[in-house]
This record gives sequence, structure tokens and C-alpha cells, in this order.
Amino acid sequence: MVDAFYDLATENSVAVLLSSMMGHDVSPNAEYDKALMNPQESGSFETVSQFVGGSSDVMYNFAKRGVHLLTQKNANKWGHKRARIVSVSPGVIETPMALKAAEEHPERMEMIKKATPLQRNGKPEDIADVVHFLVSDKARFITGTDILVDGGVMLNIKTNKS
Repeated sequence: MVDAFYDLATENSVAVLLSSMMGHDVSPNAEYDKALMNPQESGSFETVSQFVGGSSDVMYNFAKRGVHLLTQKNANKWGHKRARIVSVSPGVIETPMALKAAEEHPERMEMIKKATPLQRNGKPEDIADVVHFLVSDKARFITGTDILVDGGVMLNIKTNKS
């Protein structure tokens, strides 16, 4: 998909990929990062499968880590056109899907909210405002990176603080 949009990119174009805060829950590892960045390479699937172990939650996190790596991998290519590529990783955002999850698992959602330094879930406009900034000329020097918009929750999840 990124390659298809690359063909349309011109100077000052910006590609914004949507990821998830859970991509930040996967610790960098040279072996599986290489496999995620080169999925067609022989043995890549087996390498990632070793780390995932059949867990759909872990698989989801690895997929989101793959989006971050794809963003990094394409920065130079897009830069040759003077175009940019970035990804955005939202935290828990009050969307219909999150509201449904809150109904089904209220204790888990409350735990995440309490682990968030801002003590609230995000709102769709929190993400929209970041994307609006990223596609503007004010972000003209940002490329090849992921922007984590999670109210600080991943900091506490990774350090087990709250």
C-alpha cells in the first residue's frame, strides 16, 4: 500500500500511517525487526512466529511494530521526492470500539485510564489535531518516525508505574 501511494507522491506530500500504542510494547530486537521489515524473505514468517507464539494480542503488537518499521524503512525513499512519511500511534481513544470494550471490560479500561498520567482517555480530536499538524508545513522536518499520542500511558505500562 505504501508503495502504491509513493508513486503518487510529489514534493511536500505526506503519508500518515495509523498504528497503535501497542507497537511500542514490543521491545526492539534485530532478528524480528529484520523479519518484519522483509516479510517476503525466506524464513521471516517462522522468525516472527517464534516470538508471537500463537497469541493474537502479541501478534497485534508485532503488526503495529511493523508499521513503525515500515515508516522508518521508507523515510529515505520518500525523502528523495522531498515527501515525508510518518505514523501515528493512538492510545485509548473514545471511539465506538473503545466504548464497547469499556462496557465489556470496565475494570481493564479503568486500569488503563488510571495508568494514564492525564487521567483520561483520548478523544478523536486529539488524534485529528496531531495528524493536522503532521500534514502541515509546521511539521516539515518530521519524517520516518512514529508519534505516540497516548496521554503518557505507555510510559507507565513499560515501567509498571501508575
